[in-house]
Amino acid sequence: MNTAVIDLGTNTFNLLIGRVENGEIVAEHRSKISVKIGAGGFLEKKINEPAFSRGLAAISKHLETIEKYEVRQVLAFATSAVRDASNGQSFVDEIYRKFGVEVAIISGDREAELICAGVQASANFGEEPLLIMDIGGGSTEFIIAGGSAILWKESYPLGVSRILEMLSPEDPISQNDLNELNRLLENSLGDLYKALKEFPTNHLVGSSGSFDTLSELILQGKYQVKTGIKGNRYDFRLEDYRDIHEVLLKSTLEERLQMPGMLEMRAEMMVISSAIIDYIIRVCSINQMTLSTFALKEGVLVMQDERN
Repeated sequence: MNTAVIDLGTNTFNLLIGRVENGEIVAEHRSKISVKIGAGGFLEKKINEPAFSRGLAAISKHLETIEKYEVRQVLAFATSAVRDASNGQSFVDEIYRKFGVEVAIISGDREAELICAGVQASANFGEEPLLIMDIGGGSTEFIIAGGSAILWKESYPLGVSRILEMLSPEDPISQNDLNELNRLLENSLGDLYKALKEFPTNHLVGSSGSFDTLSELILQGKYQVKTGIKGNRYDFRLEDYRDIHEVLLKSTLEERLQMPGMLEMRAEMMVISSAIIDYIIRVCSINQMTLSTFALKEGVLVMQDERN
């Protein structure tokens, strides 16, 4: 029997309907709805009224989809924007009142654990340490994992939507904007630098989201492959990433919307996302980068199966 997992992310509300069979995730349905629940409310730490309404509408839509499948339970999790908002609890209370769905507002630590579980279920990465990175709208999670063990983890309030609201970058982004972003990252990620000295690795694994889009921009844009990635993993050539990064830096929003492989909901954020990735590659001496198409939702399925 299937489980439905709803991930109430800062930018998108994601739905996965599936189950675990013989240690493998069998997905019956995947969909996402752009909500931008944190838009316009990061500085005030509040979900504004339009975002509140968009969120409820997205939950209603996902529940309509869930009704088409045999689902034994619905598990819902809210992350950065909801947990930081003064009315975040009111939002999840309203979801329960209207739809009878209990939403767990999870901590950054718990979010990192679920992301790691999802990534580890996507492919066999061996026993060597990995730096796992999940770029969200409100927060960015870093996890250093070796084999099945989490060696270190941290959630930073450095999501792309939050940064966009803080910096209000030009379009196309200016060098001053990039300098300000780099200063922000340098001043925020001290714990990560220390952890990488204790658990060194040169392999960055990006969890879904922006890394998904980068892979599609490379495959569909540079190589004109229309089918996109196959499987749960994609190993980047760093030269390909650098090429697409340079294109993104010079692009306007209007130009990004026309790029093959670009999702409309990600077009505004991809320059900041790519700039964060570029910073991590340079500062952390990364020489291997991999996409895992699995993230928090898949981690929930895996950990739920282990409990059962």
